[in-house]
This record gives sequence, structure tokens and C-alpha cells, in this order.
Amino acid sequence: MLLSQDTNNILDFLDYSTSNSLRKRNDIGTILELSASYNEINALQQLLFDGSSLWNIHKALKRHINDTDSILKLQSEYQNLIGQLKNQLTTLVGTEHPEVTERFNKIYLNNSAGATANLIDLSHDLAELKFVIARLKSPSNQENSFNSSASSK
Repeated sequence: MLLSQDTNNILDFLDYSTSNSLRKRNDIGTILELSASYNEINALQQLLFDGSSLWNIHKALKRHINDTDSILKLQSEYQNLIGQLKNQLTTLVGTEHPEVTERFNKIYLNNSAGATANLIDLSHDLAELKFVIARLKSPSNQENSFNSSASSK
């Protein structure tokens, strides 16, 4: 999918503000382009929220929490968020752009361990984007320091 200059500018700014740590840059661009093209701002906001949540849960699970109940709750929420992200991506991508549909089906929407790993990488980037947006909206944003908290592993 050809990305608009506006989308490319956003991606360039994300690269700058995240020290080039995006994992799925082209797919974030596709998501931004489709969201703008279809005027799906609410869908984008939900993707940002759920992606950021999935990334945070993923990081928490990697910390090896000793509380079994907490782990079970996090794993349950982790699976729920994966399902939600897949549904949201399916809806946003649609079928209007067959090459995008095929790519997202192959990379994110099947039931393989690889697709889950790709969703985690995408959720990292969604968390980065959400963080940058929050920084830009912040009234205390007087300077251009964008040390992203989403990158911390």
C-alpha cells in the first residue's frame, strides 16, 4: 500500500522520537493510512489502547511474577487482548486492498506462534505511538525530549 506523505512524516517522527526502535514500521504506516482514509479515529484509538495494554502485559509476564493467581489473570487478559487486536485489525484492514488483507492475514491473523510474536511486536509499536501522542498532548511538553517509556524492556 502506498503511504501518503503525511503518514510518512508521522513515521519519520516516530523513528526520531523512539530512536528507530519500531519493530513493524511499515505495518504501523498501513494502520495509520487506513485509519485516516476511512476516518476510523475511534478504531485507531482502540488499537492504540489495546496494543499498549498487550505490550504492558507481555512485559509483566516476562518478569516472572511469583503470584500464580496474578499470572493466570494476566495470561487470560493477554489472550483476550490478542483476540481483540486480531478482530480490530481484521475490521480495519477489510478487503478493499487485497495485498494488505493477504499480508495481515499471513503475518498477524492466523493462529500460529509466529503470528502471536508479530502481534507482540506490533503492540510494542502501538504502545510507542500512544506514548508519543500522550507526550504531544501534555501541557508540560515544552521541549522535544521524547524518551519513550514503551521501549523499556
